[in-house]
Amino acid sequence: KNFKKATISFTALVRNYPKSDYAADGWLRLGDSYFNLKKYKQARNSYRKVLTKYSASTQAEFALYSVGRVYESEGAVFDAIAVYVKFAEKYPKSQLSPEITYRVAEYFYKKKDYDKAAKYFEQIISNFPEHNLAEEVSFIRSKIYYKTGARTDAINSFQKIISEYPLSKNSAEALLYIGNCHLESSDYNKAIENYEQGLKLETSDSEIFAMMKYNCGVAYEKMGNTLEAEKSYSEILYRYPKSFAAAEMYLRRGSEFERSGDYFAAIENYELAASISKNKGIGKTEKTNGLLNAADEDMGALAQKKAADCYFMQKKYKEAAREYLKVVYLFSDSQYVPESHYMSARSSEEIGFIKDAKQNYEIVKKRYSDTEWAKKAEERLKELNKK
Repeated sequence: KNFKKATISFTALVRNYPKSDYAADGWLRLGDSYFNLKKYKQARNSYRKVLTKYSASTQAEFALYSVGRVYESEGAVFDAIAVYVKFAEKYPKSQLSPEITYRVAEYFYKKKDYDKAAKYFEQIISNFPEHNLAEEVSFIRSKIYYKTGARTDAINSFQKIISEYPLSKNSAEALLYIGNCHLESSDYNKAIENYEQGLKLETSDSEIFAMMKYNCGVAYEKMGNTLEAEKSYSEILYRYPKSFAAAEMYLRRGSEFERSGDYFAAIENYELAASISKNKGIGKTEKTNGLLNAADEDMGALAQKKAADCYFMQKKYKEAAREYLKVVYLFSDSQYVPESHYMSARSSEEIGFIKDAKQNYEIVKKRYSDTEWAKKAEERLKELNKK
């Protein structure tokens, strides 16, 4: 298609026949032509002409969507979502609405604004129950119940999905979440029952199997059945050595070794946990659809920090400084970054690298000004400047 020639033709149409029945369509197609030429500013202006001059036309619906599409192509996600929100509110039953509303809901879900995400997911379920997105939307809506602590609603919602979509690819994960709800309510037998049911299903995601097996172990452990618990844990390390569940186990074992004073073994386990987490991208994106609890989202960073702590407690400050900085650079979004940056400076100070220590304290003070570590850094700087 020759979009350059198309812009000339459609420009002539809208200029020469502004009151024509084809004018609104002309502006829309002009915008599409500019969009395909990646001339986004001109495309947006053309679409906005439809919205301002021909707001009652059928083209206005597509023009509004297209403005959002332009912003999205420019990388202006926030502006795109604002347009899509307007579209979802103005055209809730449009043929374009399910996909657009899904983008809006997904955006708020990733931002952990679960109230807004639920609102738009429910709009899709209500208006388009037969749409091919309905199952996925229902599944994510169920996860929102779980993430917001509404366990009974979560159980009912996940069970409904299993009943309505018996061949669903989400069935095993739904049983994992149902089991988690029972586990967190201390109904360990019910939890194990659901995990074991899920383990019998086919799924391509080994992470789901590993997490169900791990949580089975936790349930058995809570019940005092250490033999079954150890069988579950051992199977994870044998069958799923690179899974999040294995990382969680290494983190737990590291803590046990640390408490007993075996720092060498503790560091070894912490580093295994951090390595798995780093390779899976933990700390930077939501992992495996939230299979681990929210409290575990910083697992990799925590494991790396605890390895550094072990070096620090042994007065191996050079190694500690290095390991703390790994938290900063490998898990940059983690809540443990301010503390790790501070402790890296503290380690440098202990081995006499005062210049490096001061530089890092300054970074902590400025970059993490609203944390306790910024105050501690300021105190250390005052002490060092007295010398």
